[in-house]
Amino acid sequence: RLKFLEFLGTQDYSKTIAEYIRLGLLYQADQDTPKALTQFDQALKIAQKIDDKDSEAHLTGLVGSALKDLGNLQDASRHLKKALRLSEDIGNDLLTLDAYIHLATVLVERGKHLEAISKLDNALILSVTIKDDLRMIKVSTLMGNIFLRLESIEKALESFSTALIASQRLGNQKAEVEALINLGSTLMADGGYIEALEQFE
Repeated sequence: RLKFLEFLGTQDYSKTIAEYIRLGLLYQADQDTPKALTQFDQALKIAQKIDDKDSEAHLTGLVGSALKDLGNLQDASRHLKKALRLSEDIGNDLLTLDAYIHLATVLVERGKHLEAISKLDNALILSVTIKDDLRMIKVSTLMGNIFLRLESIEKALESFSTALIASQRLGNQKAEVEALINLGSTLMADGGYIEALEQFE
């Protein structure tokens, strides 16, 4: 934090933004979301002041995510929609993907499952296009959980299978185990106990 305060006295706005983000993420990791939001807000003001579009898109998403964690879903949705628009305008695929994912989680919490699926469909296409298996796992898992909640078993199985394939390709055993458990739970919910047992084993 002393290092952070030293940066505030400089005119190196990029470093100042980076330090605000770093400190905000530390607060977020400590589950002190209000302080994290304060850091992200300060950095966002600087990014807008110097017309740093990449940082503005990133920070608008971080603010939206923090607002979601605080339960302010309406403002979270507004910020995440703006983050998505900014990310698409500058052609930053990773920020666009993250905005889609965070926005979908807000839509789910607001009970707008079909809208969430629409966002995740776009995110899945983009993750395939840029070959981002890590985000593909996250997107597919979210989609699977939504389809399962909607009792659309076939689509849930398809989504969890996509997550399984991506996790195997990535060599991520933790994600692979989670995908197998999700597949087993979905099969069991549909009465496929023998098939579910195979996944669990």
